[in-house]
Amino acid sequence: MADTSPCVSWSIDGGDRGLIALYGSMSRLLQDVDRMVERLQLEEAFQQHFQTTTPRWFGLWIESPLTAQQCDLLTRLFVEFFTEKQQSQEDVQAILNAFEQGSNGAILNVELIPTSHVDLGWITTFVHCPRCKAEGPFERWKKSYPSKLINCPVCGQSYSPAATYHRERYYEFNVILCEGCSTTYPIARFSESERERFEEAWLVNELMIEHSWLVRVEAFYKCHPDSRGRFKPQVLRMLESDDPEIQRQLMEGLSFNEIPFPVEEKPSDWTAEDREVADFLEQNAFQLEGRMKFVRETLDRLSKERRPAVLCPDCGGTLHPKRHADPLA
Repeated sequence: MADTSPCVSWSIDGGDRGLIALYGSMSRLLQDVDRMVERLQLEEAFQQHFQTTTPRWFGLWIESPLTAQQCDLLTRLFVEFFTEKQQSQEDVQAILNAFEQGSNGAILNVELIPTSHVDLGWITTFVHCPRCKAEGPFERWKKSYPSKLINCPVCGQSYSPAATYHRERYYEFNVILCEGCSTTYPIARFSESERERFEEAWLVNELMIEHSWLVRVEAFYKCHPDSRGRFKPQVLRMLESDDPEIQRQLMEGLSFNEIPFPVEEKPSDWTAEDREVADFLEQNAFQLEGRMKFVRETLDRLSKERRPAVLCPDCGGTLHPKRHADPLA
């Protein structure tokens, strides 16, 4: 896995909440925001209604809740941004609706999420200013950071680098559910040993789901042998493309989401099952035979080594790890 995308969480008191991820590199985002504000000729308005920071992006989220004027300005900026970057329509509509409610008097709270890295079961949050959330002027992955106060070069706030750097365990699931009484529990309630057993249960369930998909892919290739290698994630198709224009844009540092690329067409006479499997192949990259062997061997090993399930402290029912639907949970 890798660094998290630039993200902003938002919530309306007594109502909706969500998370907007702005795809692409942070350095490109900072340049784009400044460029778009200038293009819209809104430099003076943004300077008047937002905290001054360099780059401008970080000052947009320091004050919360947002004022009606700030919501109006962010609407204009985000419409420009989304139009140029071709952001997901669902994400676009959600945040624009929130800005509209804020413009009409609703209390719209916002928070910029500090840059983090997710990998190997850990979330590492890098040194950052607690006021504007800009990453601190330090090399990443050091064993420790100074506790002495520094001034943020982006907004001027004083803070301790050591106090803003932390690592925590990352779980694919974020809630524990009892199958007996339907009670849910936070992961933090359980011991490390119990969390390991939840991870085992989660892995077995995920591998069983994957195995069912691999069986479907195997059947799909038998029916459509000419489709092997044809359907794959768009990122891989871009990297393998011999189109000089695609290669030029990649060399210039454009993100994959910013490069227009044709969708692989599916035959009109395919069944719904065929289309579902092709969609799965467009979201996942693997070598079928090798992956099937690994999944089956891993399931066999885990079934022999699996420890007893964790029981509900209230009713004694079996507890299961679940991924909560709320993106902010």
